[in-house]
Amino acid sequence: MAIDQSTRMKVEAELRLGKKAKELSEKYDVPYVTIRVWAKKLDTEQADKDIDELMEYDETTLHSMAEEIRLQAPTKAEVVKAEKLVKDVIGLQRLEEKTRSVSFSILNSVEGYLALQSEPSLKELREAASIVGVLHTALFSKNTTQVNVLNNNNISGEKRDIFKSSLGV
Repeated sequence: MAIDQSTRMKVEAELRLGKKAKELSEKYDVPYVTIRVWAKKLDTEQADKDIDELMEYDETTLHSMAEEIRLQAPTKAEVVKAEKLVKDVIGLQRLEEKTRSVSFSILNSVEGYLALQSEPSLKELREAASIVGVLHTALFSKNTTQVNVLNNNNISGEKRDIFKSSLGV
């Protein structure tokens, strides 16, 4: 059974408003399992957006947010989670910065080495191309269609997965 795009958009809009999959399944005559798949995808997309937003906060703001949670959180477990979240975000920000720095240093070294060679061998060119390819993949998210080399704030999918697992998402 093909589901038209209009129906899917309506279902997703109602999912975002907090409606239950079972209710929407009956209302739109769409299989419950299909709606659950859409809901899971929406949840994943929202978690990614939330992580991207957190990655843009500076350390002072993150610590302020954690302090606010510390003052208002009803349980010690929530305070511990908030503190861990701040620590993880700051760690990922530093890792991202260090990764970019080291990667660009390696690329510059490869470029410098090849510039010194009057006629690099095929093996040297292959190795250089391999290094460039691996670093490019590591630096830039595969889902990104436009990349700003000087200010790439998108974290890689692998780092996002590590971050999500630390949150229990």
